[in-house]
Amino acid sequence: MKESTVTLSKNSKNWTPNREGQRFKEFLDLKKKENQSLDENQISEQSSMILSQCLDPASNIEKFSSTGLVIGQVQSGKTLSMTAVSAMAQDNGYGIVIVMSGSVSPLSNQTAKRLVDDLKSRRIDKIINNPKDTWSDQDTQRVIRFLDNFNNPSIPKERQKTLLIVTHKNPAKIRVLKNIFGKDYSRLKNIPTLIIDDECDHHSLNGKDYLNAVERLTEKQREKHDGLYKVKSGDTWESVSEEIGESIDKLKQINNHFGNDEPKIDSWILIDEIETITFSDINKLRETFSVHTYLGYTATPQALTVIDQANKLKPDFVDTLKPGKGYTGLDTFFPQSKDSFSHESSFHINDLEENLNEIISDNYKPDSFVTAVHIFLIGVAIGYMKKEDSKTSNNRSMIIHPHNETNAHVKFFGYTKGVLDEVKNSLSLNSQDNAYKETKEHLKKSYEILKNKNSPKNLPRFDEELLKNIRFAANTTLLREFNARVSRIDEVNWDDEYSVILVGGVGLERGYTVKGLTVSYISRSAGGKQKDTLLQRARFFGYHEKYLDYIQIYLPKKIQRYYSSISHSNKNLFKSINNFKIKNPNGNFKDWVPEYIASNIAELNLTRKGVQRRNRIIKYGANSPLINRCAHLLNENELRNNQELYNEILKLTSSSLIPIEDYENLNPKYKEWAKKRNIYLSKTMNMKDLYNLVNQLRFHSSEESELLLSKTNFKLYAESDNDEINSRTCPIFFMNYKSNDSKERNRSNLKNSFKINPHAGKNTNYNRYDQRTHNLYPGDRMIHYDFITGEVPPDQDQDIGKTYATIQIYNFDNVSYDNNTVTNVPYFNIYPASNLWVDVTRVE
Repeated sequence: MKESTVTLSKNSKNWTPNREGQRFKEFLDLKKKENQSLDENQISEQSSMILSQCLDPASNIEKFSSTGLVIGQVQSGKTLSMTAVSAMAQDNGYGIVIVMSGSVSPLSNQTAKRLVDDLKSRRIDKIINNPKDTWSDQDTQRVIRFLDNFNNPSIPKERQKTLLIVTHKNPAKIRVLKNIFGKDYSRLKNIPTLIIDDECDHHSLNGKDYLNAVERLTEKQREKHDGLYKVKSGDTWESVSEEIGESIDKLKQINNHFGNDEPKIDSWILIDEIETITFSDINKLRETFSVHTYLGYTATPQALTVIDQANKLKPDFVDTLKPGKGYTGLDTFFPQSKDSFSHESSFHINDLEENLNEIISDNYKPDSFVTAVHIFLIGVAIGYMKKEDSKTSNNRSMIIHPHNETNAHVKFFGYTKGVLDEVKNSLSLNSQDNAYKETKEHLKKSYEILKNKNSPKNLPRFDEELLKNIRFAANTTLLREFNARVSRIDEVNWDDEYSVILVGGVGLERGYTVKGLTVSYISRSAGGKQKDTLLQRARFFGYHEKYLDYIQIYLPKKIQRYYSSISHSNKNLFKSINNFKIKNPNGNFKDWVPEYIASNIAELNLTRKGVQRRNRIIKYGANSPLINRCAHLLNENELRNNQELYNEILKLTSSSLIPIEDYENLNPKYKEWAKKRNIYLSKTMNMKDLYNLVNQLRFHSSEESELLLSKTNFKLYAESDNDEINSRTCPIFFMNYKSNDSKERNRSNLKNSFKINPHAGKNTNYNRYDQRTHNLYPGDRMIHYDFITGEVPPDQDQDIGKTYATIQIYNFDNVSYDNNTVTNVPYFNIYPASNLWVDVTRVE
C-alpha cells in the first residue's frame, strides 16, 4: 500500500479537540486547588486552539509531520500551557507525548517535576530522562508494554494508557529515545505523537547553519568544507545525485534551487548540510514517528524568524499565549511613555553607578549593591511580620547576575555574605554601639528609598520591631552560588526555604523560575546586544503582583534603554503575528514577514549569527534624516503620482505658508540668514492628515528603506489611540518654493553617482560648534522644525528633531543625469523626531 503524506499548507483546516477529557479535567482540578484565581476557560481555550493546529489523531493517514511554535512572555506560564496541551492531547487520542525540557539542568529538572506533579492520572505512564533520572531497563520495559497495549483491540479505549516522556535536551538523552523507538518502528508507525520542545530557539536550532550559506564563504572555506561539491563540466543534478547517493529533490532543497536548470560549471553546491548534534538528533527523533507534530515553546522567537524557510524546525503555524492574571512583565517595568511611542523605565528600575567596574576592580562593594541587599532584607522582614513564611507556596528571593564568568560570582557571593554578616552582627550589638547605629542608619536610608519609590501599602514603621525582623532575615536567608563552578548546579528546594539569594550567570537565565523574586541586581553588560539573550535574562518578570510593592530591579542605564526598546518591539511583534493569523486563518506561517518595530531597536541584534543562513536581516535606523535623492529615476507614472501629491500638499498648505524669516518662534540667532533664504513653512497638517499622503509617495527602489521607515512611522502616528500623538503637528518646509535662482531650481547628478544632492550647502564660515557663526546659514540639511526653534542645538551630531517630525519638500525645474533631463521633479525629505520615531528591523 502506498503511503499518503500530509504536510501543512494554506488550505489546511483545523480540527476541534475535546476539552472535557478526563486527564485534562484532572489537571485543571489540581491547578485550581493550588490557585483559586486560575482562569480555567482561558487555559482550556488556549490549549484547544494550539492543539487544533497540530496533527488530528483521528485522521486516517499513514504519514504526517508538522511544525508549530507557541510564543509566550518571559515567565508567563509556558510550562503550564505545555502541561495543559499534553493532557488534552492524550484525551484526544495522542499515544505518545515527549517533552524536551531544556538543555540546562536546573530548568530541565524543574520542568520535569512540574509535569509529573501536575499530570497525576493513572492512565499516563510517565518516564523521566534527565540528569537526575537516567534511562533504565525498567523504562525500556514500560515502552514495550505501552506499544503492546496501545491500539490493542482487546483493551477498551478508556483503559488504554498513554506515554509521557520528559527528557533533557541533550544529544545523548535524545539518542536514547531514538534508539528505543527505532527498534519497534512497525508497531510505532501509526501512533499519533506530540513532541514538545521547551526553549526551542536555544540548543535545538542549527547553530552552524551559516556555514551552509555557500555564497558567503571564501574560496578557502569552500575548499575545506566537506559538505561542498564543485560542479564540473557535464555535471547535472542527476549525475551528482547518483555520485553521492542523495536524492535530486534533497539536493535541490538544501541548495535553495527550485528551477529546472542544471548547476553551473565551477559553482559550489551543498551535498550535505553541516548541522549541530542536537539539531540533527531532534530531526532524527522526529523521523522515527510517522505521524507527529513538533511543537516548540519559547518567549524569544527571534532566531526562529531568522532561519531559512526550508529549515526543518521552521514553524508552519504559530500561536501566542496571553499571560494570566497578576503577570508583571515588560509592560509593568518598561511601560509606554504617555506622549510618545517609546517605552521607559518604571519606578521599579534603579541605576547602577557609572563607574561600577572601577569600583569592583578596587574590591569595593558598590553602594547600589548594598542598598539592593538591604531593600531585599527589609522586604523579607516585613514578610516575616505578616507571617507569609508559614505557607510553603510563599517565597522571597533575590538574584545577583554580575557576569557569565564564575570568578565574578565568587566576588559577589563574598560581597553578599559581607552585607548579611554586617547586618546580623551589628544588629546583635547594644543599640548604643557605633556599629549598630551605623548599620541602622544605612538600613534607614534604604527603607526611605523603598518608601519613596514604591510607596508600599501598609508599610510598617522603621522601628526596633522591624530591625529585629531584618536581623532574623539576615540570619535565615539561604545564600547560594548558582553555577556549575565546582559541580552540577545545586538547586533550591523552594518548599523548604522562604528567603533565598542566588548569585550566578547562565543558570539564572533561560527558562528557570526563581520563586518570589523581589530584588534583582544585574550588572552584566549587554555583550553581543542580542535581543533574545537580553530578554531571557529578565528573570524578574513573572507572577509577582502580590508583592509588586517590594520589587526593585538594578540595571545599567544602557541595559534599561535596551529593555525599553524590547518592550516596544515585543508589543508590535505579537500584534503582527496575531494580525497575520486573523487575515490568513488557513495560511502557512512561513509566509509571514517578520518586522521588529521600536525606538532604537536597530541598536540591537536579533539573535546569534550562527543560525542565519540565506535570510537577510536589514536594519532601518531612524537616527538621521531620510533624504530623497533619486526621484528623477522614477518611471513616468510614479513621477506623475509624486507631482500630483506635491500639488495637493501645496494646495492644502498655501493659505498658511509663511516665509521662515517671519515665523514667530524662529530662534533670534537665525534671523539674519533666514532673510536671505526662500524657505516657506506651514504648520497646519498633523501626523494623521499626512499619513494618507505619505502612504501614496513613490520612492526609487534604491530608497526602499526610506520609504518603509516613513510609511511605518506615519502609520503608527495615524493609528495611535493617543490624540496628542496622532494630532501632533508635522511642520512642512518648502525649501525652494519662490526661488528665482537657477541653482536652487536645477540639479544634476553627483560625480560617479546616479543620485543628486537636493540640499544647498552651508556658508563656508559656518561651524556648528562655534556659537559666533550661528548667524550664518548652516545648510539645508540642518533645517527642521526643532532646529529653527532652538529646541535642538546646532552642535547635536544627529540632524533630527526631538518633539516634531518634519518634512522638507523641493521641486526642481530640471534634473540632469547621464545625458538625460527630467523636468518638474519633487523631492520629499523626512526628518524623524527622536521622541516619536521608531526603527525597523526586517527579516527578508
